[in-house]
Amino acid sequence: MRRLLTRITGFDVIGYVLGAVKLGPHKAGNRWRKRSTKAITIRVNIRLSSWINGMTVLLVSDALAPKSLAALALPVGSLEDPNSQLGLAHYLEHMVLMGSKRYPEPENLSEFLKKHGGSHNASTASYRTAYYLEVENDALEPAVDRMADAIAEPILDPGNADRERNAVNAELTMARSRDGMRMAQVGAETLNPAHPSARFSGGNLETLQDKPGSKLHEELVGFYQRYYSANLMKGVLYSNQSLPELRALAVKNLRPHS
Repeated sequence: MRRLLTRITGFDVIGYVLGAVKLGPHKAGNRWRKRSTKAITIRVNIRLSSWINGMTVLLVSDALAPKSLAALALPVGSLEDPNSQLGLAHYLEHMVLMGSKRYPEPENLSEFLKKHGGSHNASTASYRTAYYLEVENDALEPAVDRMADAIAEPILDPGNADRERNAVNAELTMARSRDGMRMAQVGAETLNPAHPSARFSGGNLETLQDKPGSKLHEELVGFYQRYYSANLMKGVLYSNQSLPELRALAVKNLRPHS
């Protein structure tokens, strides 16, 4: 996600949500501080809220934010992949965004964000999965509504399986030449082969397919039902809106309706 040139950048926000699952590189305790721009010191307003469903959401109000950001993460990644479907966590990350209960069109979120100066992305690591977006300030609520519905009520339509299997495979192909991927491969080769981190984790057309005793779609649905739980999730909302406005937005869109 592109960094926003404000006192708090997009990576600060995403860094918090990854660190908040107690597995990421940043710690919330020392990330949020006042910053100076052209000798003008500005403070942002911050609130941490927890819902009865166990989700914790950091609210960040910045009157000078040029765009709004939202992120959700959970401490579940490729380490939880079943041996029968390596890369399943990554594949699920793709499938979650391919239509939801109230927004069934696969491109609904991306098309909405394009119309409102925004973008979105998601990533899967060994220890976590994260979803994040940026959008014009006035469009934050409908954007969060769409992302939250995708994560809470994904259709997981098997009709999108081949498309997303190929997308996962293409990502791996492009990443092979990157230094980070090569370092990860070296690390996996030198680990105890019995450790989950030694397994192939990205997923490709060979690992993500029906096999004797393992149906890909059944494994996908089971993985989602097992791990995608609100009490495991951490979120961030960053905007020019006030803290009361952000809290109302979060209560409306991030708490379960059932």
